[in-house]
Amino acid sequence: MFERANLGQVTWPTPIYDRDATEAKGEVVKQPLLVRYRVFTRAERKAMEREQVQSLASKARELMVRKEGETLEQHTARVETETQRLIEDMDARDARREQELLSRVLGYYQGTGSTAEFVPFEHGQLHELLAFDGYHEDFWNGLREASRGAAAKN
Repeated sequence: MFERANLGQVTWPTPIYDRDATEAKGEVVKQPLLVRYRVFTRAERKAMEREQVQSLASKARELMVRKEGETLEQHTARVETETQRLIEDMDARDARREQELLSRVLGYYQGTGSTAEFVPFEHGQLHELLAFDGYHEDFWNGLREASRGAAAKN
């Protein structure tokens, strides 16, 4: 798992949505896949967490309090505008996440044990997979877990 850690790369077992098995069973099925990631450094992880908390806290403060002299209608309109801005911010964050994934999900291992072969992702192939929310979240969670696992090992 950590054989390439000196390069900032970690192979991590990631439960990935299995579309065929899900359709056959009628319920969500995930299969483990060994994925090689270029992991986040501690500093990168902390910066992302800090940005997320600061953004949410400032938005919450803005929306909670009605400004002096602001009517209820004005407050409602401002909350709706700020909510729309928050949605746009979330969309921008998702776009940044996709770019992170495209640069950090390097490939996966096909087969098991000593015969497993590394298969690099082609940019277009990965981009198509990430368009589906299930895969996007699975790879994002795998990247975060791999990054935490690498940090814990060091």
